[in-house]
Amino acid sequence: MLRVVLLILAVLAAGTCFAAADPRAGDDLALCRDRQAELQARAAACENLLSADRLTAKDKAIALSARGNVLLNKRDHVHAIETLSMAIDLDPDNVVALNLRGLAYERSGQEDLAMADYNLALRKRPAYGVPYNNRGVIHARRGALQSAIDDFSLSIKYTPKFLLAWTNRARARTLMKDFDGAIADFAEAEKIDAAAPQIAGNRCVTYGMMGKFDRALADCNGLIEKQPRNAFVINNRADVNMMKGDLDAPASWSSTPPSTARPRWMAMVAPTARSPPRSRARSSSRASRSGNCSTSSATTAGPRPGTSSSRSRMGRRRGGKILLRCGEVSFGERP
Repeated sequence: MLRVVLLILAVLAAGTCFAAADPRAGDDLALCRDRQAELQARAAACENLLSADRLTAKDKAIALSARGNVLLNKRDHVHAIETLSMAIDLDPDNVVALNLRGLAYERSGQEDLAMADYNLALRKRPAYGVPYNNRGVIHARRGALQSAIDDFSLSIKYTPKFLLAWTNRARARTLMKDFDGAIADFAEAEKIDAAAPQIAGNRCVTYGMMGKFDRALADCNGLIEKQPRNAFVINNRADVNMMKGDLDAPASWSSTPPSTARPRWMAMVAPTARSPPRSRARSSSRASRSGNCSTSSATTAGPRPGTSSSRSRMGRRRGGKILLRCGEVSFGERP
């Protein structure tokens, strides 16, 4: 009888040894599971748990997802995909890992694989708002604006406090010339974060296309005062001046590095990733955090300095057609 009692006690002790050996383990697990926690603190907690290697499959998948998010913020897409694939193997229903891997695929130029992950995440959890936004960005990049608007609307439906879904839909509505709808979306975004640069940086183009040039330039100039190195809003202001017919207005093209001046769509992860720029390419990524999408209906005689109409991904239509420059934003793990 005594041996049976001792055996039961040994089993119970084995189940609690991890917490007993390290009182912080329980705190680390709670922090690692909390997707709204501060990113660095959460990443550290998850790494502690992965080092101990005493997690259930589901919790290990959560910890690997957090590691994958860190790798995304470092723009290490190859290792992010490897890490997130491990998480999905451990827990195929982890929609956060699916969304993050989709973002890693998207940022590495593999849009079809990204769409497959976003679609799978949404099949598993139809009320998960973030993949709708990310899928909408791909639709917009491909020129399927109504499909993009539909996805941004679903993202807003399920995550109404997700600012990027509001500003992305405003951009798409601007391109569809639904200016009233775009301004209304920017107003909703202001209720979430009035200081977000995506609002003024893109609304200035909407106002410009509406012919409200004073309001347009007030938005652009106000943001440039706060972010004088923001290449996208500088280009947006230049486009507004072209719409206005003021071709002699200072465009600041000469101060914009060529790598940031090219019209292109860019996908970004969470704006909390703030690695210091180490090169011209890094400077481009930092400038794109405003997520600006610039359009112009001005007639041009040719490409601007530092750009090439023949090499631009989106192209530059001449003769009164829209010029498109966009820093669209896909979103990683949050909100």
